[in-house]
Amino acid sequence: MTESLLFRNQFRQRLNEKINLIFDFLLPRLCLSCKQILSTKEIILCDKCFSELETPEPNFIKDEYDKKFSAIKLIDDFKAAFLFQKDNPIQHLIHSLKYDKKFLSGIYLGQLI
Repeated sequence: MTESLLFRNQFRQRLNEKINLIFDFLLPRLCLSCKQILSTKEIILCDKCFSELETPEPNFIKDEYDKKFSAIKLIDDFKAAFLFQKDNPIQHLIHSLKYDKKFLSGIYLGQLI
């Protein structure tokens, strides 16, 4: 019985891969940042753009907190998964969610965090 279940899962996975290949051929998915065609393994951002996402150093986060929030006691602490920079894939990702209402970008960001 478990072999049958394993076979069905493998069959479904292969079928989904083939269907995705057909859809990608007809309606290619593009990287949100550089507009290159995504491979079947890539989601939202291509590997090149994903590698450009920078994580901030802990000292940088502490310095920013001290400059902007420690004096006014509005918040106790904050964290940043990525360093926001102009004309960077993270900006394109956030703007696609905020201004273009591409909610898959938000889901993708949530999975990254």
